[in-house]
Amino acid sequence: MGAPRVDKLYRCLQAYQALATSCSYHYVVARRKIKYSLNLQFEMNNFVHLIGIRHLKDLPILRSSDGNLIAAISNNRLKIETLQTSQFFLKPPLDIEARIKCVSRLDEFLQSDHLVIDYLNYPELNSRVEADWLFRSEIDNETWYLFVKSKERKTTKDSRKSGNYVCSSMFMKRHIEYGASQKPMTILLKERHNLNSKTKQTLFCHPNYTVPN
Repeated sequence: MGAPRVDKLYRCLQAYQALATSCSYHYVVARRKIKYSLNLQFEMNNFVHLIGIRHLKDLPILRSSDGNLIAAISNNRLKIETLQTSQFFLKPPLDIEARIKCVSRLDEFLQSDHLVIDYLNYPELNSRVEADWLFRSEIDNETWYLFVKSKERKTTKDSRKSGNYVCSSMFMKRHIEYGASQKPMTILLKERHNLNSKTKQTLFCHPNYTVPN
C-alpha cells in the first residue's frame, strides 16, 4: 500500500504557514519617477479569507472563527471533501478549488515573472475587491491574480505610500479580466527575505537601479 494522500486543504495551509513563518517579499516599483517600497508579509489571520471558504454558506462548520477553522484544517477535522459537499464549491466566480490551488502555490507565483499594477487608483468596474496593488502572472497557461492591501490605515482613498502590505485575495481569471487595460509599474527590485537566517535573495534587479546600502 502506498502512502495516504495528503488532503489538498491541509497541504494549502502548510504551504501558507511556511511562508508566514519563514519569509517576506520586498519590492521597489516606480512610475513617472515616483518610487514605492512594498514589504509583502504573510499573516495567518488572512488565510481563511484568501481561500474564500466563507462563501460556502451552506456548511455549518464554516460559521466558526478563523482560528477554529485553521485548527480544524491542521487537525484534519476539516478536509476538502467536506468543502466539496457545498453547492457553492465550484460555482463561478468563487471556484474555491482553484483558490486553494493558487494559495498553495503562492510562493511559486511570487517568484515567477509577474506584473505589479496600480489597483487603488484604477479598480475594475463591477468588482468588490478592495486592494492597493494587483499582481498578475501566467501559471499553467492561466492568468492568476493576487491582490494586496496596506496594513496601515489610509487617510484618503487614494493615499499611496511605501510600507507593509498583506495578501487580501487570490484567484484565477474567470469572468473579469483585471488590470489588462492598465500600464504596469516598473519593477526596480524584487527580493525574497528569509526571516530565519536574516538573508535575502535578489530575484530581480533593474539594470538602471542601484540597491541602497
